[in-house]
Amino acid sequence: MHETRFALSRGRPRAVAAAALLALLLAPARGGAQELGMTGAQFTEVVDAFDQGDPFDFHLNLAYEYANNKTDIERECYAGSCTTSIWNDFIATQKLLTAVDVSHMLRITGLIGLFHDLQLRVELPIYVQRSSSLDLADGVTPAAAATILADPVTGAPLFSAPFHSTNRSGIDYFVTGLEWAVFNQARNANLPTWSLFIEGWWGVGKIMKPSGHDDGGAKYGAEATGGSPGISRGNLSLHAGTRLGKRFTYLNPYFGFDFLAEFPKREAPYPYNNEAVYDGQVNIKPPMKGTITFGLEIVPYEVPARQQKLFIDLRFVGGYVSEGRDFSPLFDALGTTGSPSLDYGKGDSLCWNAAGSAYGPCATGQASDFWEREVGNKDFTKLWKERYDGRGNGSELWTGLSDIENYATYGGRLTVGFVTSKWFKVLAGVGLTYQQPHFITFADQCNSGVFQVYPDGSSNCVLGEHESGTSSFNPDYRAAIDEPGNRFKISSNLLVDVFVHASAMF
Repeated sequence: MHETRFALSRGRPRAVAAAALLALLLAPARGGAQELGMTGAQFTEVVDAFDQGDPFDFHLNLAYEYANNKTDIERECYAGSCTTSIWNDFIATQKLLTAVDVSHMLRITGLIGLFHDLQLRVELPIYVQRSSSLDLADGVTPAAAATILADPVTGAPLFSAPFHSTNRSGIDYFVTGLEWAVFNQARNANLPTWSLFIEGWWGVGKIMKPSGHDDGGAKYGAEATGGSPGISRGNLSLHAGTRLGKRFTYLNPYFGFDFLAEFPKREAPYPYNNEAVYDGQVNIKPPMKGTITFGLEIVPYEVPARQQKLFIDLRFVGGYVSEGRDFSPLFDALGTTGSPSLDYGKGDSLCWNAAGSAYGPCATGQASDFWEREVGNKDFTKLWKERYDGRGNGSELWTGLSDIENYATYGGRLTVGFVTSKWFKVLAGVGLTYQQPHFITFADQCNSGVFQVYPDGSSNCVLGEHESGTSSFNPDYRAAIDEPGNRFKISSNLLVDVFVHASAMF
């Protein structure tokens, strides 16, 4: 430690003592790990400033990231609608689609030291290209796919398959955040490095709109109108967490936990802010996500005098994603559907007339007997009519988003890096992430478990004003995809990502 002397005066002993204590706390410590030249794991690294002989630190990171996300999708089906089936919980499921999402991203990050072990992080992820497609699963013929995708009311496919989303590019969000190392092993060798961080992810890009084309050349959504498909999910997010690690000569085990909560902007396709139209909506926000990380950085080669280090990073990452309303692999296909069982505002295929003609009584903006009986909300019905009649369809209330079941994720990452000097480092690696099987069309019919059974055997919510304590119809519910027997499910998923990072350190 630096030797610091103070002369106490009789007139201001308390003030001088306080100043002495503050100086001791702020004075940069030396010795231990710092003198030995040992550096902590990249995972727990925090840029600082106002150290003796090093008043300012700034790191500029440039990264290229490639990600390939392959997802197998099944659909539940009644036994008579299946070509081949597997039974799960007394409901038959049929393999159907393979979704592939490929992205190329350039990530620019600046780390700015603000004070001792306190850094400002600014990051700009740029999608150079993102492409998605829905292809038929192995062994599924186009005729079989049309049968599996059939609307239970009309019998017509809900969307065309194969389906190719419009290529997207641009900026989804940018990041600003603070990280503070409460303890730093480089300052005190007896302590681990422990940091806390909080960040804001600010959605700034054009919000995604359903868009794509099929193999026959037909265009849908934004691609058909010539509009932009967008790239942003339209959310403002809070990301916070903690990191902990300690270096033992050649090994540096570490641990981390973080949490992400997203809040849709007003123009995002989450119409929760319109309570008059969306009274009863169950999931009004995207899922919340929590991640836990266990890792080990191995240092087989290090030359402290040259500030060189070769490291190998092995990492396990586990996560939990809560139930919520979000963009699924079916977003573009479902969002551009022409099926009246989905593309209208009342949320149930029973809005059709007895003959099953397209849109039935909804075609003229008249409320069906079912709707009047079940909803009984005149304000809701009036607003829906105005929106429907003004556009000629209900697409303003059908965005292609779906309620997604909660699930867990598991993954690992291998990184190899080399710090060439105090000014530069490079690293590269590969990661694998697996998602637990889960439903991606999972909306509840009502916002509570209270139902009324009618003489014909049908049932629905016991309705009332939202504040009355009784249940309300969920306007996001679509029987054609959310009713058990019609739901879509991710049966397997594997995300492979490859990355190369280079950092200039000043």
